[in-house]
Amino acid sequence: MFAKIIDRKPETVAFTRTDDGKYALIFDELPLFLFVSTDGNGSYDQTFVNGKWLNDIAAITIKSEATEVTRYSVDKYVCVSGEETE
Repeated sequence: MFAKIIDRKPETVAFTRTDDGKYALIFDELPLFLFVSTDGNGSYDQTFVNGKWLNDIAAITIKSEATEVTRYSVDKYVCVSGEETE
C-alpha cells in the first residue's frame, strides 16, 4: 500500500466557544484524520478519517513525526453492532 500525498497547507486551529457555551474547532477544510478523547482513558475515544467515524476500533496507535507522513494502525472488534467501516 502506498500513501497518497495530498498537497494541502497545514492549518492552525483553536478552540472556539459557541453562543450556547459549547466548544468547537473550526476548520477551513475537512481534516483528513481526527482523534478525540473526551475522558483520557480510551473508554469513548473517537477516530475520524476523511470525515467518517471509525466506530469499530478496539485500539489505535498513532505515529506522527515532524518530517514524516502521519500513520496509524488499529485493532478492530470481531463483532460490531451497526455499520461496518472499510
